[in-house]
Amino acid sequence: MSERQYAHLKYTTTDGVLVITITEKELSDYEVCNTLREELGEAVDQSDNNKVVLDFSPVEFVASVVFLPLLSLSGKLNRMGGRIVLCNLSEFIADVFLATRLLINRHSPDSPFQQEAKVAAAVANLNGTASD
Repeated sequence: MSERQYAHLKYTTTDGVLVITITEKELSDYEVCNTLREELGEAVDQSDNNKVVLDFSPVEFVASVVFLPLLSLSGKLNRMGGRIVLCNLSEFIADVFLATRLLINRHSPDSPFQQEAKVAAAVANLNGTASD
């Protein structure tokens, strides 16, 4: 995979899983989120990987406009037979995903996104090696 520089993300591969870190602190601007959608799709295409961890560690705030790039990525991965796991969600961001029923939990078991606390746990989840 050639090293491509992106405006709103960086990526690496860990144990066969594409780990994408969103580098923006705030995801509330339509233009930023539209560019992020394009960058996420391109990163997956370049890596030819259908297992993706999306690391939110730098992100402090999200608005509903962030759902478009994330749902677009989820759809792309589903068509490829893959999955996405979100990690390092702040309490606020996790609450936003839970309130909109976009994060799997006991009330929304069919939601599009899974969550793990850290990157390593998300990678293990995608590789089927997560411990209970």
